[in-house]
Amino acid sequence: MNPNDARALILGAGAWQTLGDDKKAMEWASRAHEVNPNSSSVMYNSACLYAKSGETERALDFLEKAVELGGRNKRYYENDVDFDSIRDHPRFKALLERV
Repeated sequence: MNPNDARALILGAGAWQTLGDDKKAMEWASRAHEVNPNSSSVMYNSACLYAKSGETERALDFLEKAVELGGRNKRYYENDVDFDSIRDHPRFKALLERV
């Protein structure tokens, strides 16, 4: 309904990924970034997308940006299954220490 709703776009990106269309997921994530480049939620959910796609460094870049923008709910980082693939990475561990 609202093509400029960054939250809807980033959540839609997650839905596309779940449906198996990573290309469309990344397109929607990119649109969410264009609409609201300073949203910790957009950055967090982008980190989820990239972690699930196996793009570790890119996922960690977005996760660090989410923290910089105020996303500091440590429980999310610790328990979100989307981060299982990066949980043992030194950058992820360092990020948890800062949150």
